[in-house]
Amino acid sequence: ISVNGNYVGGIVGYLYTDITSTNAKSTTFRDNSNSGNILALGNYVGGIIGIHNTRLYYSYPNVITISNSSNTGNISGDNYVAGLLGYSSNYNINNDIWNTNVSTGVIDGIDHTGIYIGV
Repeated sequence: ISVNGNYVGGIVGYLYTDITSTNAKSTTFRDNSNSGNILALGNYVGGIIGIHNTRLYYSYPNVITISNSSNTGNISGDNYVAGLLGYSSNYNINNDIWNTNVSTGVIDGIDHTGIYIGV
């Protein structure tokens, strides 16, 4: 994928979760794989998800879980660049992200880059 713009992901570019009830408390991505290279001249670039943005309902946290997923492609962008999730407005990221996922591609960015998460 070669893009001149923001919000680029191997599976989803922009994921928005609107938590308007007390029952919807989590977003889960499971068993996903990206092997393609991504070159973006922009921000929020991820091998699986470019950006996850959440609107919360009162004080109910939304937890994003990415499990059993992998990125083997090279990921390149400007800011918030990562192998799995470029950026999340939600700081409730399930700790399993470190244990059940693989990111082996080269990650290249200017600022806020990471193997798993660009935040």
